[in-house]
Amino acid sequence: MSEEEWRAADVMMVSDGEFPVRANLVEEIRVARERYGVRVVGACLGGDGSAMRAVCDPCFVVESWLRGV
Repeated sequence: MSEEEWRAADVMMVSDGEFPVRANLVEEIRVARERYGVRVVGACLGGDGSAMRAVCDPCFVVESWLRGV
């Protein structure tokens, strides 16, 4: 993300929140936020959202997805 046009980019992540978080991923995202103003927004469809919360800020948890509402 060193290209000028990617500065201050917004990334939208949608997941059930159940994925492994690599040890260095949180640090890589922190650096991208600080250096480039990147924002990672998450929508967690069910689940506890712990993986999503580790990489997204803010993270919105949609629990009704599991109930079919």
